[in-house]
Order: sequence, then structure tokens, then C-alpha cells
Amino acid sequence: MTSFGTQVKASQLEEVISATGDKEYLVFVYDRQYLNAAEDEVIKLLDLETPSLEQRLPPFDGPTSIQALARVKGITNPNLAQTCQLYLELFSDFDSYSQILIQTLSTHARLSKSTVNEQKMQSMAINVAMTNLESHSHIANQNISQFSSFTEKELASQSSLVEATELNLTILQNIRLHPAILHHMLIHDHSPSSSPTSYQLLMDFVDTARIEKAKTGTRELCTSLGQELQELHDLTIDLKHYEKDLQKHIVEDQDLHSLDAVVSDIQEILQKAQFLREKIKRDLGRVHSKISELLNIPVSALNSSTNSPSTQPTLTSHAKKTLEAFSHLAEIHVNDYLPKLHTYETTIRQKAVTLVLAKRKSIEQFLNNMGVVSQLQSEIAAVAPRIEDANKWISDVQSENYTTDLEALQEVIFAYGYLLIEVVRRKEYNTILAESANAIADLLAGYRAEETKRREDFVRNILRTLPFQVKDIETESTTHCEVSTINAQQSNLDISRKDIIDFIRFLGQYYGSAQHSRSSPRSSKRLSFSNILRRGSNPSESTDKFVELLHVMSQQLDGLRAEFFKALETTCMYLAFINYMLMIYI
Repeated sequence: MTSFGTQVKASQLEEVISATGDKEYLVFVYDRQYLNAAEDEVIKLLDLETPSLEQRLPPFDGPTSIQALARVKGITNPNLAQTCQLYLELFSDFDSYSQILIQTLSTHARLSKSTVNEQKMQSMAINVAMTNLESHSHIANQNISQFSSFTEKELASQSSLVEATELNLTILQNIRLHPAILHHMLIHDHSPSSSPTSYQLLMDFVDTARIEKAKTGTRELCTSLGQELQELHDLTIDLKHYEKDLQKHIVEDQDLHSLDAVVSDIQEILQKAQFLREKIKRDLGRVHSKISELLNIPVSALNSSTNSPSTQPTLTSHAKKTLEAFSHLAEIHVNDYLPKLHTYETTIRQKAVTLVLAKRKSIEQFLNNMGVVSQLQSEIAAVAPRIEDANKWISDVQSENYTTDLEALQEVIFAYGYLLIEVVRRKEYNTILAESANAIADLLAGYRAEETKRREDFVRNILRTLPFQVKDIETESTTHCEVSTINAQQSNLDISRKDIIDFIRFLGQYYGSAQHSRSSPRSSKRLSFSNILRRGSNPSESTDKFVELLHVMSQQLDGLRAEFFKALETTCMYLAFINYMLMIYI
């Protein structure tokens, strides 16, 4: 994965590795084999990744050196060359020991720094893995949220529909068809056993086996969807909880500041040790220079046994003072410089051991944390297939038309009520039209009689005084209009308003209060039966709307006559307005 937490696919690997400049990526490679590794394999890995320290060095043999110094001091007539050689060897030992110490110190300092850097890289790696996990978790939460929003609505609708099914079946069982409807009923089923007399109740038209199958299938869907929805909801909570705990655990494990402090301490101690090392190295050079002067031998020849002085140098007072200075300086090395260096080495070694053990623990914690990340990723990866399976199940159930079958029960009930209202409404329409037609016919007949009288007066008093005649004007008959009603026969369905009221009251006993005061019969906001029949509406909500619609339609029967005359009045006013405008322009 890149440092942004984006997984690198196999097809992108070459591009990522060869990228340069601003397109260059920092890539982390994770070895999955250790996610499920056995304990012995993990221990082998820890042993392999745990660096070894340099061999422990003993303290400098100070007592032996001090004894040698004491022997030198006790010589009454010392040989200057031999004495110088002893000091030369002694300071060379100091230098060699300090050099070994400083090499060990430097090695452990470098090891400590690299160990901490590796832990920092592990910290970056786990943070990158967490970024990738959080990204996938966010997407999974979004998918679950969208699925929950859709499923909750579907569950509410389907559950309400299943609950209403028993009630609708009971109502259908208690609705006896009106005798007039039975007498005029046509049966679509042409089987020999089907006849109008075999149907007495609305329930007789219901395929109970099909309804039972639809109810069972819908109930199973609701149960399974409810369980799946609850499990996904619990999974979302668990994932957030585990991610929070894991992030807290990672933060607690990543004490990089204290590790940096240890490395800083080691570097500080190393600088002190290097300073002492430079002192010892410098003192060795001074001893070489002084002995070269005393023995009158080049510095480069001091360590060669073949380059002994040709004459025995005398032990002058200057030589004695120089040897005393050598002795004092050697005591400083034995008692101060070298013990300090050894203490520094021991301190750095102890701190290095602490860092090495911290690295071992860090690797172990890293493997454990990555194991948790992997488990969470597996849980998250399983969300999409589960949602896909649930959606497929919903789709499969919908393809069985279970919802349509269950909704049809309520639709039949209210369609039957609509039928009752429609029969009475048509009767009322025929009555209003017939009465209005007679009134209009009388009005037009009176208007024609007045026109006929005017024509007769014109012919008698005006036309005969003219010295000429106008063809056809005297014999032209008055135009007249006949008003008649076509297909005005009354319906043979003997259904009255009382039947409608009884039916609505019957439904009210089962569905509860129809809340008749919700809308006025003359309200401009009309309820639409086709809209209520639209699929996917909430059954309990549509029940109230259906009852309200039937009640409103029943009340609207009283307003049919007023509605007709209102339309007639509007038309007459429009014609009067047109006539007025024509008179103005003419």
C-alpha cells in the first residue's frame, strides 16, 4: 500500500515502482503469511529480527597496570630505554582498549538508531493499514446506511401489509354482495363450476392459497430482513468500537518519543566517550613524542626493536620529570579515563538492550495489530456481498408479486365501495340531466314563440307596405332547437345512498374512525382513487385515505346538482361577455 493507505494492485506495481519526482510513492509491503502463523514461526521471526549486541568487554585491568607502575617507580637505577618502553607499551594498551570500547559504543549507537527507525517504519505501516481500514469502513458504513434506509421503509410497508392482510380477509369474508350486483354480475372465469350463484361474498373471488403463499413469503422476508438489518447495525457498532479500541491500543504502543529520547541519550554518551577517546589518543601521541626526544629516536622507529639507541642515554633530571609525568598521566588513565569509557559502554549497552527488546515487542504488537486489522477487513469485505444477497432476495420476492397479491385484497374492498358510489352517482347524473333538459327545452320553446310573433308582426305591418317583394322572407319558418336525452334509461341496479352509508359504516367498524371531518365535500383538494391505488403506499396510511375517499365521494353526490348549475352559470356568463365585447367593437 502507498503511504496514503491506497492498496497497490498488481497491474499498478510497475508504474508505482518506476515513478519519480512528484509521482513517486512510498510503498509498504505486508507479508500476509504471518497473519495466521503458528507461535513457533512467530518466535523464529522475532529471533531473526532481534539484532545481536557486540561481545561484552571486561573492565580494564587497572590493578595490573598500577602494579607495573609501582615496580617502575621502585627501580633505584632505572634503565631509561626500558622504562620508556614500559610506558610506551602501557599507553598503547590504553589506546587499544579505548579503541575497542569506542568501536563497540559506535556499533551499539548505530544499532540503537536503526532499531528505532525500524520501529518508526512499523508505526507508519500500521498507520497506513489503519488509514486503509478506515477508508473501507467508511464505505461499508455508507452502504449499510443506504441499505438500512431502504430496508426500513420496505420492512415498515411489508410488515404493515402482512398485519392488514388478516383484517382484510375478515372484511372480505363479511361483505355480502348486493343482490342487484349479483343479478347483473358477469364472471370472467368460464369454468363449468363457475356461475353467479356460486359467488355470494367478496371472499369467494379470493384465491386463498395464493394469498396464504404471499403472506407467508412476505412474513419470511420481513423476519429475515429484520435479522439482517439488526446484524448489520450491530456490525457497524462493533466495527466502530473495535476500530476505536485498536487505534487507542496502537497509540499506546507507539511511544516513539521515549525511544527518540533514549537514542538522544545514547548519542550524548557517545560524544562524551569520543571526547575521552580523543584524549587517550592524543596522550599516546604526546608520550611517543616525549620518548622520542628522551631516546633521540624518531617517533616512527619507537615501536621497532631493531632501532635501539646506540648509546645508553643518561637519566637526567628532565628525564626523571618526564617519567614522573608519564606515571601521573597513566594513573589518570587507569583511574579516570578508562573506567569512564567502560561505564559509558555499559550504559549504552543497557540502553541498546532496552531498544532491542522494545523492537522485539514492537514486532509482536505489530503482528497482533495487523491480525486485528485483517479480521476487521474481512468483516468489512463481507458487508457488500451480504447487502447484495439481501437486495437479491428482496428482488426475488418482489418478482413473485406477493405485494401485489396482498394489496389487491384492500383494493377489492374499496373498489367495491367505489362501485356502489358510481352506480348512485350515475343515477343522480341521469336525473339532473333529464330535469335540466326539460327546463332548457321549455326555455328554448318560449324563445322560439317570441321569435315567431316578431316575424308575423314584421310581415303584417312592414313587409306588405313595400312596393316589391323579397323572396322567401315571408314564408321562412322559425328555426327551432330540440333538446333530447340519449341513453337516458335508468340503471336497473337498485342501489341507494343508504347502501353506501351502510358500507362505509361497516368499514369503520374494522378500520376505526374514518375521520369524516378531514376534508370538506366542496374542497378543491380532491383525493384521487388512482393515486391511492399506486403500489408501494403505506397500507395503514392508505386505509385511512380509502375510507376518507369513500366518505368524500358519498358526500359529493349531494353537490352534483349544484355543480351542474355552477357550470351552466359560468358558461352563460362567458357567452354574455363575448356578446358584450362584440357589441363594443361593432
